Amino acid sequence: MKRNFSWAVLAAVGIFAVVSWVFVSQENEVKVSFDRAREVWRNEEYFEAARLFRELVRKNPRSGLADDALWEVATTYYLNLYDIPSAIEFFQQLTTEYPDSPMAPEAYKYLAEIFDKDLNEPSSAVLNWKAALEYDIPEEEVSEIRLWMGDALFKQGEINEASEQYQLVRSAANGENYVCQALLRIGIVFQVKKQYEESIEVFREVVGNRNCLDSVLQAKLLLIESYEAEDRLNEAISVAESINEGEVPDERRKEILDRLLEKRQYYNLELWNK
Repeated sequence: MKRNFSWAVLAAVGIFAVVSWVFVSQENEVKVSFDRAREVWRNEEYFEAARLFRELVRKNPRSGLADDALWEVATTYYLNLYDIPSAIEFFQQLTTEYPDSPMAPEAYKYLAEIFDKDLNEPSSAVLNWKAALEYDIPEEEVSEIRLWMGDALFKQGEINEASEQYQLVRSAANGENYVCQALLRIGIVFQVKKQYEESIEVFREVVGNRNCLDSVLQAKLLLIESYEAEDRLNEAISVAESINEGEVPDERRKEILDRLLEKRQYYNLELWNK
């Protein structure tokens, strides 16, 4: 009985060893094929490279490199050949057949970019960004995606939904640049709703934030718009005068100031006549 058991164990070990050897051997062959396709790609033979990667996936769908190969196919079609339908097909194949792949969230992001920028289908873009957010991705990437989602929703006229995404970025405070960009967008949403007082508060927050230096000029220009909409011309002029030389072309700065000063003079004249 013991001898039979021992033989069974040895047989099982032997089978496992053979299977392991076969698997490793196959993976080595796949790696050689993958590297060959990469070399073809580096030689800028993009159609042939895409064909080789597709063939690798077809023959070895269970290989640990299958998802990598699909990624190469999809990005080659999108970035090198600008074949949008094929890029969509293979990005979607990657997310469907290899949902646990490290490239899956990136594939969803590329799909969202394609639908948003190339096909002008913001609703489809939003669906793919939402799918990307289902993965455990860095918080800064989450903020970036939420900004893009908000912009796509804004484009569709879904103002409140867009504002929700911007507010999430603002409250997360992951990366000051994202927070500053979110604040600018929140202020614009208030402008669209004609809630100028609220927009003024937000734009002033950006202007006063030392971490928002790259956004200050845009905030000032938007702040001028909101002050002007509220007929608070003195404050609009003060903001315009605070724009440093070199931040905008001199002609543009002079145009803004001249328009505001002329408007204030006209209002003052009307009040005097009354």
